[in-house]
Amino acid sequence: MRYLSLIILWCFSWTVGYSTDKLHYVETKAKNGDGIYRLLQRYQLSAPCNLKQFLHLNQLRTSSKIIKGKTYKLPIYQYKYNGKSIRTTIEKNDMALAKKIAKYNRQLRDSGVKKNYYLQSKILWVPHHLLYCDKKNNPIKAS
Repeated sequence: MRYLSLIILWCFSWTVGYSTDKLHYVETKAKNGDGIYRLLQRYQLSAPCNLKQFLHLNQLRTSSKIIKGKTYKLPIYQYKYNGKSIRTTIEKNDMALAKKIAKYNRQLRDSGVKKNYYLQSKILWVPHHLLYCDKKNNPIKAS
């Protein structure tokens, strides 16, 4: 009976872990002349932890070359904006964080990287470093 309970619990946790409402990463196609650093800088992802996450997501090394036309996952989480607030959308009650996320989305829209602001598109982009990196996010430097 104990083993049956463990199996049922495992199956439940597996299905919950693979829900269709899970977060998705923003993807982009590499352009002519892109390297890892240029690609990350275009999306304002110059924090070192974004580089580490990008390499992990795409199974690359720092010495890897970017291939023009190939699709890469970016360390940006894509949320369906709930129409209420950033804090309730990402389930973090942190006003300072919400303001940084709003500013990030506005800057990407203003620079032409993102077509629409999250209030219109209902798609909120949250960069990895704002959620999971320490406060010392010094910009990465191209070598």
